[in-house]
Amino acid sequence: MDVWIYGVAALGLLLIAVFALMRWLGRKRWNVADRALLATLEAARSAPPVTRYNANELKGLPPPVSRYFRKVLKDGQAMVSAVDISQTGVFNMRPERTQWVPFVATQRVTTRAPGFVWNACIKLLGVVDVFVHDGYSRGKGTLQPSVMGWFALGAMADTESLAQGELARYVAEAPWYPTALLPSQGVHWQAIDDRRARLTFYDGDISITCLVIFNADHLIETLRVENRAAISGKLTVMMPWEARLSGYQYRHGMLLPLKGEAAWIKQGQRRPYWRGTITRISFEFATD
Repeated sequence: MDVWIYGVAALGLLLIAVFALMRWLGRKRWNVADRALLATLEAARSAPPVTRYNANELKGLPPPVSRYFRKVLKDGQAMVSAVDISQTGVFNMRPERTQWVPFVATQRVTTRAPGFVWNACIKLLGVVDVFVHDGYSRGKGTLQPSVMGWFALGAMADTESLAQGELARYVAEAPWYPTALLPSQGVHWQAIDDRRARLTFYDGDISITCLVIFNADHLIETLRVENRAAISGKLTVMMPWEARLSGYQYRHGMLLPLKGEAAWIKQGQRRPYWRGTITRISFEFATD
């Protein structure tokens, strides 16, 4: 009996050691992939055509858009060229049933050319790491989930719909780097009413149009895209998607939302799947 007990204990310790080794090696593999994505993002950077915000460029904009920029920016603000973000939050692994699990993430954003790399780690059962790369660069989108850095999990193919979807995310998060939404950065704004406007953002041959809703404080509250690529089982389907932003605070002289929620709109029902809070944000600015 003692030999059997010692054998089971030894086997258990061996399995724990193998799991720990796989977890460590998987994280290293994932970090290599992360560095490659970041290198591609940085290689695409170029100098912005305008280095400082001038309030004169607000002339002719829809009233809610003009009020927004006057609220969140100061005349002469240097254009944001890059952003580094740390986040914490929860991710709904099963939107149909609701299974929220915690995540931590870092994100690197460049505004010229527009792009980002989001590197998240979702904890399952407290010990299993599910890594996610979400990104956009040079007109291509990335969505790569992986269990422990070894096993791919429902990645989307590199298609135009994926690229447009990732560009939609870049635009929806642009209130974190609001100078990227200025007309001088190539953004076209169209009036709807006193609380809503429509923006169209161009990156080469790819464009995305969003409905933007402003709150009573003249701040962006919701951005909505009518068609964004989503994974449904083994299929990729198009459905409405929206981001809601809140928790505005001043950072580096700009008024930014530090909290957000992303949701798919399925059969008229909002199905949130991401809720996050920015814990750290730092900027690189264009130089004159």
